[in-house]
Amino acid sequence: MDKSWMKQSRLSDSYQQGVNLFLDFAFKNGSHERKIVCPCVKCCLISPVTQSIAFDHLICNGFMEGYTKWILHGETSSHAPQNIESTVNITVDTSVSFDANDMDEEA
Repeated sequence: MDKSWMKQSRLSDSYQQGVNLFLDFAFKNGSHERKIVCPCVKCCLISPVTQSIAFDHLICNGFMEGYTKWILHGETSSHAPQNIESTVNITVDTSVSFDANDMDEEA
């Protein structure tokens, strides 16, 4: 699916037509109780909204940066690039500080 319209000016016809295509897709494939989580800059996929409100938000605010794989709106992973490497670095601080002078002697 061509998403080049997402980088166009929000005032352009191509952007507005693209928003309508996105909303048609999202409400067909990823809506719940006639609402979707709004991918605009201000809502950041948190607020569930109707189609008309989502349209207004996306025209006024634009899409949040990087939301080009519409996984929360029904786009399957088969649409995603195949050779993606994911690296997760987790650092756990296991040091524990203990001072015996801080203990109560009530025990």
